[in-house]
Amino acid sequence: MNQRRSLCLFFCLTLVALGCGDSPHKVMRDTVTTWNELADLLVQIPDDPETADDYAQVLLKGKMDELKKKWEIVNKRTEQFGKYGKEEKKELENAIEDLKSEAKYSLARLAGEAGGTVEIRSDVPEPIQSRLKNMLAKFKKQKPAGTWPNVEACIALVGDFHRDLPNPREYKNSEKYKSWWRYPTGKAGGGGGMGTPGGMGIPGMQK
Repeated sequence: MNQRRSLCLFFCLTLVALGCGDSPHKVMRDTVTTWNELADLLVQIPDDPETADDYAQVLLKGKMDELKKKWEIVNKRTEQFGKYGKEEKKELENAIEDLKSEAKYSLARLAGEAGGTVEIRSDVPEPIQSRLKNMLAKFKKQKPAGTWPNVEACIALVGDFHRDLPNPREYKNSEKYKSWWRYPTGKAGGGGGMGTPGGMGIPGMQK
């Protein structure tokens, strides 16, 4: 049943990726939703040195793997940003503004689990205490010879969900609201933005 549900979800997302009923707002909304779903999974890892790594392994092989496939499709959909006309560009500008609070909230949640910096009250990035990293530090004090590679892998995986805003040379709201959307950690490609050759190979992404 779970496998059938996963295949159905993948099929539906693939249809969206091909442009069936898609829109700039839906792409940006799915970006924020995926970040929240990732935070929902990370928060499930128990604060228990005996069970945390086994639980993290189950997540990595199951729900996190499914979520990463969803993220790849969301990324694929951003390729349309570089082909937008005047009206679609305006809709994307509006989505960046309309979803900024939800974006900041979801990114703060990710930083709270996996670490990083978030601009919460100003334009100055503030480091966020990471529950999982603090948890690992505590585990290592309790069991100096212990290892928790799957928990560490879950933390590292957050970097694969990095997303920059569209190129600020084309979208003024990318510059205006960049602090609301700045990813707390992870890999970022050079140059470009959502929609130009560069960041993560996705057209139109800024560094």
